[in-house]
Amino acid sequence: MISAAQLDAVFVQYVGAALALGGTAFAFGVEAVTRAGREVLLEGWNARLLRSVAVTFLDPMMLLPEAAPSGKWSLRPPTPLRLAWVGPLGRSRYAGAVLLVAVAVGHVAVPTLPGEVLVGLGGYIALIPFGAGLGVLWRNPGRRRWLGSTSWELVIAHGAVLVAVALAWPVLLGVALLALGTSVSQRAWVTVILAVLSVLRTVTRAPVDYSSAGFVDTPAGPMPANLARQLFRGPDLLVLGILLLTLTG
Repeated sequence: MISAAQLDAVFVQYVGAALALGGTAFAFGVEAVTRAGREVLLEGWNARLLRSVAVTFLDPMMLLPEAAPSGKWSLRPPTPLRLAWVGPLGRSRYAGAVLLVAVAVGHVAVPTLPGEVLVGLGGYIALIPFGAGLGVLWRNPGRRRWLGSTSWELVIAHGAVLVAVALAWPVLLGVALLALGTSVSQRAWVTVILAVLSVLRTVTRAPVDYSSAGFVDTPAGPMPANLARQLFRGPDLLVLGILLLTLTG
């Protein structure tokens, strides 16, 4: 236990940064480019182009990761629950411990930051890749018609699987906080539910409509209010929930 060793706070932060970097490498793969084949290199180049387009058009939904082959798990028949289960399996490469370590160390480094913010925001960032399966279906009406399932069936099936994935977040986070000799209030764990609902709300939003940005005058200059409303659909629920928990605590 780090707290039992009575280490200096600065040393703990450096250790946390090293663990975060190691977790990043573990989460996103450490395969050397010299050993990568042509297919891997092309996929990396296409992903880079997609990220550039997403930043240019301010559409973070384009950054949702594609699923990798999930081994022996079959999609026959392609039911909503089967699709919902295979989606996180195909994106298990994003289950690295970097976010867990970052949130735990952040609570030590910034003790004045409410636990609701750390747990809720960290849970949202950790879970958003696993909601990408529903996002892909939601942005492709042809696939939904081919499945023959209603939108509510897809949301309920993916939501149930996402809840199962989210159960690991408070467990691992609690262990990390305990190892660092700190903790968060019990109210903060409610934000895990908010994170799940926010992820579902995020991935089920419509494609960005650029026809009417809806500029309004603000002290900082013109702001595209309608564009901001579309982009913050999902995180708005999380922010509102965190504010309510913080102010009523």
